[in-house]
Amino acid sequence: MDKKVFEEGGIMRERKFKGKAVNDYPSLKIKRGDWVYGYLADEDAISVKTYMDDYGDLNCVLVQVDPETVCQYTELNDKKKQEIYEGDLVKHSDYPKNIYVVVWEYAGFMLKLIGSDDYLLCADWESELEVVGNIHDNVEMLGMQNV
Repeated sequence: MDKKVFEEGGIMRERKFKGKAVNDYPSLKIKRGDWVYGYLADEDAISVKTYMDDYGDLNCVLVQVDPETVCQYTELNDKKKQEIYEGDLVKHSDYPKNIYVVVWEYAGFMLKLIGSDDYLLCADWESELEVVGNIHDNVEMLGMQNV
């Protein structure tokens, strides 16, 4: 997969997004409702591939996505090395009965305890987190009570 990075204060940062396809793309083996990953080209389009054509022009293969499902990569991975995205549902190894949703708050990615106004800074707990779902595919988990 192509990675788009930019330099910010001497640090290379990856800007990757995911969203659910709204159409079938047989040549890309993408079906409606599949998650697609890449650059955010527009609020409802993700570039899944970039390439240089025979004339030296840069081209993108875009997939139309439901803008309500677009989630940004936090640049963090859980304890199983799975990428963590905004909107993911995660469990913390010290609090296994609690479920947190990854949100952008206070100028950073935070873990919001479901059913509460409590937040944790996402980056502080990266090695203790496990992705267990997301707010789009696992709506039933959003109603769970935390113990």
